[in-house]
Amino acid sequence: MSGVPENSIVITKNITIKDNRLLRNSNSKLYLQWVLLSLISGNQIQNSKGYGIYIEDSYFSNPKQITIIENSLISNRYAIEIVSTFQVIIEQNEIANNDVGLSIDYCTSSYMRNKTFLGNNKTALFRWFWFFSPIANICDKIPRFDKNFWDQNRKIPQPIIGRWYLLNPFIFPYVDILLGVTFDWNPAQGPYDILEMS
Repeated sequence: MSGVPENSIVITKNITIKDNRLLRNSNSKLYLQWVLLSLISGNQIQNSKGYGIYIEDSYFSNPKQITIIENSLISNRYAIEIVSTFQVIIEQNEIANNDVGLSIDYCTSSYMRNKTFLGNNKTALFRWFWFFSPIANICDKIPRFDKNFWDQNRKIPQPIIGRWYLLNPFIFPYVDILLGVTFDWNPAQGPYDILEMS
C-alpha cells in the first residue's frame, strides 16, 4: 500500500504481535490502523526515527480494546502514540531514552499502569477537545495512570499535563487551553524489571 509505513497492519482484528526485535528502522516500527481486540506483547523496539508503536483511527472505524504489555521501547523518536482509540491498556512496558515516551491523543477509556519511564525528553502527554464531549463523559477522556515509575522514587503523586482544545483541532488547530493535570496517585518506588515480568 502506498503511503503506509513499513511493518503496518491496516483494517484487521484479533491480532497478536509478540516477541519481535525491531531495531534501527528509519520509519515507524509498528503502525496499526482500525485494529480490534489486539495484543502487542514482548517486543523490543529500538532506535526508530519515527514511532515505535503507532495506532490510529481510519475513515471506517476507531481502534478498540488494544492491550500493549511487556514491551521494551528504547531510543525512539516517539515510543508509543495512540490516536482516537477506545479502551486501550498500556502496562508493564519499559519506555526509556525516547524523545517522547507516550502520547495519548483523543482516546477514550485509556489506562496506563506498571510502566517504567526512564530518561525520556518528554515522558507522557495527552490531548482531547471539548467539541462533541459532553461533560458527563469528560472523565473517560482523561487517561488514567497507576503505579508507574517516573525516573526516580516519588513519595508524592506524579502530575501529567494535558492539552485540551476548545474546538475540533483538525479544523481550528490553534484554539486550545491547558486544563489542570491528571495524576499517577500511586507512583512506583523503583523501576520494574520488564524481562522478569515476561
